Amino acid sequence: LGTGIIVTAARAELIATEDLEYALATMATLNKEAAAAMNDTGASACTDITGFGLLGHAYEMATASGVTIEINTSAVPLLPATLNAASMGLIPAGAYRNRDHFSPHVRTGDEIDATFLLTLYDPQTAGGLLIAVPPEKETAFVAACRQRNVNAVRIGRVLPRIEEWAIIIT
Repeated sequence: LGTGIIVTAARAELIATEDLEYALATMATLNKEAAAAMNDTGASACTDITGFGLLGHAYEMATASGVTIEINTSAVPLLPATLNAASMGLIPAGAYRNRDHFSPHVRTGDEIDATFLLTLYDPQTAGGLLIAVPPEKETAFVAACRQRNVNAVRIGRVLPRIEEWAIIIT
């Protein structure tokens, strides 16, 4: 995550060339191999993370499925320089719009850093996939991703619907 923030920092000419190049290479990577791993192992849901950011797209998945998605912030991968750029205020306006729209459905603890939280609302210029895999298929899914040289990270879990909360951030 962090492509929208990185692009915003690049427009302001406040990012190192190597950080921008890494982000561009990440954005140019297709989701084809991740999708193949997902199809081979029987994922139950998937969405690409783009304009609504991670939390917006997770909200859509949770709402459509009648569940709550718990996201562990310590597991969420960010592109290098994302937090630094965000701490300088280089956050796209879309992140604030996403926060304003989706935050009524997101429960966060007081310990979650506000700047980090905005990175979860960052509208991705080109993002990866948010894939739901049944627990019994997680090991096979991760192995299939590794075989295809795809970085797969478990960032949370699916819970039965908890009141009005589509997303819980821990």
